[in-house]
Amino acid sequence: MNSFTWKAHGDRKITTTALNTRIEFQNNNEQVQQTAIHPKVIFERNYSGSHDEMLALKAFHDAHAPGGVLFYWTDEEGTQHTVRFATDSCEINQKYGLGDNGFGVQAYTTTLQFRKVWQ
Repeated sequence: MNSFTWKAHGDRKITTTALNTRIEFQNNNEQVQQTAIHPKVIFERNYSGSHDEMLALKAFHDAHAPGGVLFYWTDEEGTQHTVRFATDSCEINQKYGLGDNGFGVQAYTTTLQFRKVWQ
């Protein structure tokens, strides 16, 4: 299994969703049934780098997103998770500004979401 090796920057977001089925009756009572042992956990991280670094990151995404291919990802605390990409697309953004050589691209950025796979 491959490892995702890029280092994130900026804010981090973790969304945990219990997987339940809810049925509401006409008398306003509700029945809740747990449909999975583990919750759905999504890690959202920001990445930036040179054009070549972002192309390599996008190539990794494009190789793993179809079919939800699993890979290892290590969070900021050093905990390794088995994950898959939570979305099928990877959008690279260009940040423009004034640099040493005048106006031009300062950085390339993207935001990725990883879905934890419980094993």
